[in-house]
Amino acid sequence: MIVTGCVSIGPRRVQIDRGIYNNIVRETDQEQLLMNIVRQRYLEITEYIQVASLTASYSLSQSLTGNVSALTSTGPASLTSSLSPSMTYSDTPTISYIPLSSVDFAKSLMTPVTMESFLLLAHAGGYDHTMLFSLLFEQIGDVDGDLLNHNGLNKPTPEYIKFNHIMELFNEMYRKGFFQAPRAVIYEKHLGIIVHFKNHKGNTPEALKLQKLLGIPAHSQYILFMEHTLLERLKEKNGMLILDDTRPKFRNVVFVRLRSVYAVIYLLGRGVQIPSSDINAHMTRELVNPDGSRFDWTNKMKNILTVYSSKEVPKCNYLVKVYVHNHWFYIKASDQASKDTFDAIIRLLTLTSSTAANNNSMPVLTIPVSSASK
Repeated sequence: MIVTGCVSIGPRRVQIDRGIYNNIVRETDQEQLLMNIVRQRYLEITEYIQVASLTASYSLSQSLTGNVSALTSTGPASLTSSLSPSMTYSDTPTISYIPLSSVDFAKSLMTPVTMESFLLLAHAGGYDHTMLFSLLFEQIGDVDGDLLNHNGLNKPTPEYIKFNHIMELFNEMYRKGFFQAPRAVIYEKHLGIIVHFKNHKGNTPEALKLQKLLGIPAHSQYILFMEHTLLERLKEKNGMLILDDTRPKFRNVVFVRLRSVYAVIYLLGRGVQIPSSDINAHMTRELVNPDGSRFDWTNKMKNILTVYSSKEVPKCNYLVKVYVHNHWFYIKASDQASKDTFDAIIRLLTLTSSTAANNNSMPVLTIPVSSASK
């Protein structure tokens, strides 16, 4: 005699597995990003794979097997019976991955971030605005802070030093409460960022110094940041480029160029504390000061991102860790600035990868995984 049954376990498994799958996808996304930041610091190729879908199927079967036998001897027959219950559970998840290696995705990584993305992060993400300005602004007016262009020399140029000075002054004033939160504004049918001084703070010595560096009128009560591409469009007339300097008519407008995601990750790599042994082995590219000493990124990156390294598994609480070149690299769970930056870049990458995925049909790698227990 055999008794079998099949029991639905869907609702219970959703309650258990949804959090587990959510956690593992989040953790592996974080590990992938940190791995690529470290790789960038080591001048190595970066790769991205996105989890496209995750489908899980469950089944639970129960059975009860019974045997009855009769024993006879010289006397009356006697009956004996035995029951053997069994249960079989199977979990069959199917995971689909998208290798983010298409032309569209590569272009999206190298294309400057838009003002729209900046404002989405500023208002929807709740991030420190000074971090976003430091992270995403690559050129302010005519002052270029491009880390990828030093004319082949591993030395910070005077222009880059001036750019850093502007950003440090701007960020210091922001932290002192001189500015209101950045807001969206439409100028010449283009999206821009406007920052107002609080309570006439535009008249302070710090504000006057910043206004001079940015080339806007003294005592201005606001600064309007617009993408540099708009300046080029405004200079064009009937297909010809007007070479005259048209900036004075823009007054409070400062034209900026935003970094690409690729350039952002390159900058974040400066926050990775590389072991001295790897630096001495020339596994990285280091900037040097005019006196020949190594350029110290600690102060510049301390409010953006700091990635620690250790020969041993980190003993402190960490947000994420990865193992690269025989060292552990990790972000401390107590480092609020680094956690905010890391979260912002994950969101920025999500915007980038989603756009690229929609614009191009990329190959999907689907892996069925089955497991059963009895």
